[in-house]
Amino acid sequence: MPPKPEDLAMATELAGRIAAAGRGRVRCVAMVGSRARGTAGPESDLDIVVLVEPEAGAAPWGPKEFRAERDRLRREVAAPPVRTDLWVRTPDRFEEARHVVGGVEWLVETEGVVVYRRAPDRPPVPRRTPEQVRRENVSAWVEHALLALDGTTARANASALAAGGASAGDSREAARAAVERAVNALLVAHGVAATKE
Repeated sequence: MPPKPEDLAMATELAGRIAAAGRGRVRCVAMVGSRARGTAGPESDLDIVVLVEPEAGAAPWGPKEFRAERDRLRREVAAPPVRTDLWVRTPDRFEEARHVVGGVEWLVETEGVVVYRRAPDRPPVPRRTPEQVRRENVSAWVEHALLALDGTTARANASALAAGGASAGDSREAARAAVERAVNALLVAHGVAATKE
C-alpha cells in the first residue's frame, strides 16, 4: 500500500528542512514504518531515517556521533505536526546493514519511501560483517526491551505510591512494549523478518 498523500507531503516537507540543516552532508531521507506503508492511524509516529555523509577523512561514526547528529538536527529543524522518530546513519553504515533484518537500514531497504536523495561524494566503505551487524541489532532490541521493562516497574511503583499516578493501563502498555521488543530480539537473532501486523 502506498503512503497516504498527506503523510508523503509531510515527510517531503520535513526532508527539505532536514537537508537544509544538514550542512550539505545529507544524502538521503526516507520514511519507514506505518506512514510509509500507508497503514498509519491518527496517533502513529512519523519514522524518518537520514543518511549523512561525514566529511572526507573523518573517523567512522559510532553511536555517539549518530546521537549527536540526530540531536543537532532535532534542535535545528522545526518539529513536524506529529510525533517523529529520527534515525541518523552514514552511507557506510547503511551499506553494511541494509540486508540485515532488525535495523532501520533493513526497513529503508524493504519498505522505505525515499523523499530526498543526493548522490554521495564517495562510495560507501562497509567495515563490519553482516553477522556483526546482526549481533548489534539483537543487542539493541534487548536493550530496548529492558528499558521498557524499567518503565513498567517505574509506572507500577508510581501507581502504588501516589493516587492519580500511573494507571494499570500505562503499566500494561509498557509491559506489552517490553515483550514486543524481546520478541523482536529473538526474531532478529534468527534472521526472521516480521511486522507488527
